[in-house]
Amino acid sequence: MRSFPPSPSPASIENNTHHHLHEDFTLMVIVFVLYGIVAIRYATFNDGSRGTNLRFQRPQPPLPLPQPQPPMYPREIAAMIKDIVVDVELCCPICLEDLKKVDNDDDKVVVCLSKCNHSFHMNCIFSWLRESQDCPICRSTVYRGGVTLIK
Repeated sequence: MRSFPPSPSPASIENNTHHHLHEDFTLMVIVFVLYGIVAIRYATFNDGSRGTNLRFQRPQPPLPLPQPQPPMYPREIAAMIKDIVVDVELCCPICLEDLKKVDNDDDKVVVCLSKCNHSFHMNCIFSWLRESQDCPICRSTVYRGGVTLIK
């Protein structure tokens, strides 16, 4: 006759069930951690407004460079001069001569750039502006109408 293995004791059944619960809990923790990692990665690399991954978007074309302005000519430069009274006691940064206006000396007429308030001899800055449209001191762009005569 066939004999069956002895039936497990109640303590053994309880221990075996406890062991399976421990394995199930460990598996649930691993699944939960993996889900959290995937969720964090998705949130980190996702552009929320469109729901697309930033790594797969096409790069935007670069902005066009600003177009250079045409050179200014003496007539245009003279047309943008306005009268203003300012006390000047510095030297011209272009020719390094004194900026005080000498009566009856047209070469020493002093002008001021309206945007940055830097002063120069009129002939010096006009020569400069024919070549470059920036202030020789601070490099800010000088637009038409940006030079003021100082008496």
